[in-house]
Amino acid sequence: QPATLNVVLPATLLDAIHPPIREFQVGPHSGRMLWSTDLSDLEWLADDCRRLPAENERRVAFEAIYKALHWANLLPSRADFLDELVHGCAALQEDLAGYRTPPPLNPYDAELGANRLRRTAQTTADKASWVKLRNDLQFEPHILDGPDAFTSKGNGFSRLIDLTRWINMKARENGKEGARNWPLLRRSFGETVTEHYVSGMRQAWRLIKPERPTYNSSGSYSVKYISSLALDSLSLDSETQGWAIALTEKEVETAMRHVCFVGNTRDVWVTPLIETRPGPSLRVVKAEVAFEYKAGQARTDFISQMAHTDIVERPALTNHLFSLLKASEPADERVFELSIRAITRGREHLPSKPLPLLVTKRLEEHTSAGNSKRAAQYFSLLAFLDPNGVADRAYSQVRHRPKEGEAAHAQRVQDWLGTLFAGEGRDGVAVGALDGVSVTSLVRLVKLAYQYVPPEMDAPASDDPAKTLRDAAEGSRRTLLQALIARPGPEAFHALVDLSTDPAFTGSALRLNELAHGKAESEGDLVAWKPAEVLSFAQAHSAPVKTGRDLMRLTQAVLSDIAASFDQTDASSRSALELATNEDVVQSWLAEQLTLRSKARYRAHRETQVAQNNKPDVLISSTSVDVELAIEVKNANMGWSVLQLESALKGQLARDYLRPANRRFGVLVISLHQTRTWRVGGRVWDFSMMISHLQAMASTLNVNETGAIEVAVVPMDASERNYPNKPRLQRGQPVGEPSTPWPSPSGVKRT
Repeated sequence: QPATLNVVLPATLLDAIHPPIREFQVGPHSGRMLWSTDLSDLEWLADDCRRLPAENERRVAFEAIYKALHWANLLPSRADFLDELVHGCAALQEDLAGYRTPPPLNPYDAELGANRLRRTAQTTADKASWVKLRNDLQFEPHILDGPDAFTSKGNGFSRLIDLTRWINMKARENGKEGARNWPLLRRSFGETVTEHYVSGMRQAWRLIKPERPTYNSSGSYSVKYISSLALDSLSLDSETQGWAIALTEKEVETAMRHVCFVGNTRDVWVTPLIETRPGPSLRVVKAEVAFEYKAGQARTDFISQMAHTDIVERPALTNHLFSLLKASEPADERVFELSIRAITRGREHLPSKPLPLLVTKRLEEHTSAGNSKRAAQYFSLLAFLDPNGVADRAYSQVRHRPKEGEAAHAQRVQDWLGTLFAGEGRDGVAVGALDGVSVTSLVRLVKLAYQYVPPEMDAPASDDPAKTLRDAAEGSRRTLLQALIARPGPEAFHALVDLSTDPAFTGSALRLNELAHGKAESEGDLVAWKPAEVLSFAQAHSAPVKTGRDLMRLTQAVLSDIAASFDQTDASSRSALELATNEDVVQSWLAEQLTLRSKARYRAHRETQVAQNNKPDVLISSTSVDVELAIEVKNANMGWSVLQLESALKGQLARDYLRPANRRFGVLVISLHQTRTWRVGGRVWDFSMMISHLQAMASTLNVNETGAIEVAVVPMDASERNYPNKPRLQRGQPVGEPSTPWPSPSGVKRT
């Protein structure tokens, strides 16, 4: 049976058929090297080459000799020796001729060599051009900032572009970028050239005309070098102390046009400029928002930022965007979606009646016209405006239409549910509104999803467009059920129990019962007291911490006691805290004060590592059960803006620090050491106004990616309250110079 028989020949027989003639054939050489030859073996190899009777063995020895001489760079000097060895043997003469013949040139190697030569030549030329530029500028540095530098006679702009490019190349070597790394010029170009470069860059953006990019039919665009230079010039010039205040209105508008047309609206100088000079800045920004809204394929930096992140002057910009939407809808679908998202984020700044009236009207118009994509966007906004009515509207959208068959109706319901509530990375447009939906409405939506997207009909995920719609519908069912499970309180628990007994959920009854049981375990206060805890309660009147909510109440009470002690018994602590220069001092002091008041009910720790390398400043853990509380500390005198404090509350504390299952509560402590104010929307806020704003925001944060949470904001005012010689800004006082200005405390920047 030749098809299945494997014949293994002895090595001696294989050698007899194909005798080895090369050194590598005398193995093994693969993997770990067992033996090799070098110049020390030359004598016996030459003897074998002359005396061995078998020709193939002499060829192996000769190849070993040739390689040893090659690696030692001795081939030219031992050429006569090699000729003598091969004399009289045709096979050895043929081998030597083959060794000496240059290998054929590989086209790839030839191209590689040519490219290497071109790169070497280019590098040499580049170095020479940079040396020439340095010499020219050292000889005539005024070309960078002199009277004729930026005229048709001068060459200042191109030289500034060259030097900025050089700075960026050098900065990237250290992982940096931008014209703010201009001190790198000193070492290579000298102090004089550096000073003239900085002087020229401070002028450049004022002299360059703001220009929009050139857009191609494909949607891509190109930016002129001189427009990019204007942005680098702004980045460098904005480092100057008091830069924004010193600008004229025309200069403010020019700076904002540069960044709106071709720049990054998130550059570090943009937000401070808008906050400091809202009048001229907003004129340009509003015009840019209108351009982005109507232009279609153009950049949408500001509308995108309004849709996805916190932005300064949101009330004014949201009202402006709403006025554009009232006038007409944008033609571009992406701009329309971003506009709806932006209005959703800023909905609290809009009039309470016109917005829902417009949204309802447009929703009905698009539903009647069969434009389900835009109807879904309006539905998502309406869901945020009236969360408890979302179930009624969902039912009205999916009701039977005239002449609509059962199959078509079921498919439309699945598509609608997937568009609105698909989770798991599919970005359902109304998922964010579920946090405000009542338990009753959530139950109705869950029943709707299970009716039209039953689990027994689920199919494996697929890239097929038709099946992808079904995947989104299945995701909506899971998202709605998860929203119900994550809702804290007995109402959601009883809703899960009721669903498990509903005949429509027979196939999922066991799973729903398990979920209800797990919810009861996680939210119930069922931890028994230990005998020592009962005794401690009787003697010290302090109850043990058995739940996260207990720990939250206790921590807030202790923090309130610490704050109250500033005006009563602990004047020394207030004096020490008033002089704190950084947040680390405040964190250490707060952890110490919390520990002193613990009474063995909890422990206070500093900087424990958590998810994604984030770490709370102080971690409070119960001594009775496995529950924790995260405290984030912010020193208000470290220059934090209201937007940054909002981000610390929503991002750092609520989103990042409260991920573990045993840590669902958090507190943002904001300390004030020297009196300061915040400028918001053209008005001045004092410390109490800012705290009230953050506390109102904290009351809305009740869930994150891992479940229900609760956060609070606690102030620690250690500032001196009595300033008989210093005028105080009244609540809501418009921005302006105080009638009797006074100098800022050392190291504290007044806004």
